Amino acid sequence: METTQPAEDGFDILYAGRLIEHKNVDFLLGGFDRIAETMPNITLGIIGDGPERDALERQARNLNHADRVMMLGFLAAPTVDDVADGLECALTGERPNTEPTSRAQRYDWDAVAEQAEQCYRRAITGDW
Repeated sequence: METTQPAEDGFDILYAGRLIEHKNVDFLLGGFDRIAETMPNITLGIIGDGPERDALERQARNLNHADRVMMLGFLAAPTVDDVADGLECALTGERPNTEPTSRAQRYDWDAVAEQAEQCYRRAITGDW
């Protein structure tokens, strides 16, 4: 894992999750800004949405290194079939599925966990 090279078109640090207070994304932004002082090419991407989004976007805009932070929002791009299914449900009066477990099954969580572990190990070892 220590020899893994970052993707050329990706982010060095990536957060993906709901933007709520107890996730401490504000600390991530502050920590990133401090680290960016000594690492001129480091980047941060934040994927997610939630009640703290506006405040976090304001904080990100005010960072010394705001040009290296991207607030990406919620990235669940629906397919044509997803939209058609949703419209069908709406037209028939059926409520769409809101179960978090069924929505979560759309993602390759093993790959997400592996990428998070790689980033974590690189952060710990300082091997950027």
